[in-house]
Amino acid sequence: RSGVHPQEIWDPQRQLSGFLNMILIEKTANEPLIAKGYKATFTLAISHTPESRTDAFDVLVTDVLPTGLNYVAGSIDCDDGEQDPDAGSCKYDESTRTIQATWSTFTLLPANDQGIIKFDVIGTASIPPNGSVTNVANVEWSTLLGDRTTPDSCSDPANPFATERYYDPGDPVNLYFSN
Repeated sequence: RSGVHPQEIWDPQRQLSGFLNMILIEKTANEPLIAKGYKATFTLAISHTPESRTDAFDVLVTDVLPTGLNYVAGSIDCDDGEQDPDAGSCKYDESTRTIQATWSTFTLLPANDQGIIKFDVIGTASIPPNGSVTNVANVEWSTLLGDRTTPDSCSDPANPFATERYYDPGDPVNLYFSN
């Protein structure tokens, strides 16, 4: 089943939205239902929300395909939007069953620009009769440009915790995302 609805998650930094960026990911399918042997096209649209005030950096889109859906080889298309991902970054990783794309910078302007990722899947026998499959895409980003692994601090000695908003996919702190 491909009834996927766009959703924004709560972000505690939203209180600071006057200067932060916020990214939205919307996922649609060209078929309302997917059964064994049937193909569907998923479209991921990445954009700034109306509250966003600045560019986003180190943007990472991931979509792990669940059991029941197989990627159709060679079907990924990442150049239909106004903001294409970094060259060579839009791909399907067979070992992790993950669609992935990155943008070093996802610009705020011009307004309403989107990054678009399209790919085809085919239903497998793993979809239970009258059952459903949930497939969620995610987008993560940083609010600061560049490598923030070395702490910047105006204190002496330097504050070892001054890595605010450094993008590290494995670190759940200071990471912004939507799905």
